Amino acid sequence: MFKVTEQSMMEALDGFMMPYNYSVYSMVFNMSSFFASRKNSSYGFLAVNDNGYFLVAEYSIFGEKGRHLIMFDNISKLKVKKAAFGLSCRIILEALCEGKKLRLDISVPLKVGGNGFDDQKQNLQHLIDALSRCPAFEGTNVL
Repeated sequence: MFKVTEQSMMEALDGFMMPYNYSVYSMVFNMSSFFASRKNSSYGFLAVNDNGYFLVAEYSIFGEKGRHLIMFDNISKLKVKKAAFGLSCRIILEALCEGKKLRLDISVPLKVGGNGFDDQKQNLQHLIDALSRCPAFEGTNVL
């Protein structure tokens, strides 16, 4: 079984073979298919890079579920808002990725217990600031 640690996050994002910044742990709901629901959750890691790419690595309890390298220009909808009680941030994304429409509903907790995710809140704030450069960005960029 795959363990969620800061080292596993770095290994997952290093698999994209490009530099990245502001990596965070998240819950990913892939809403791309016709029968998609929020019950089909997986966890993952997010990051951005300086060249205008959004990196998403999705995992289930059995291993890797998918990797998405999304260019900012290919994002048609991007909403960022605080979730109820201010304990997490919700990112709703629609983009064209590898010729298919990709719809992701991402929930990023502000604090992750244990496992060495000490900079989660700061990295999330920097990630949102970087995503605010996207032309389709809506919402708040302040946590």
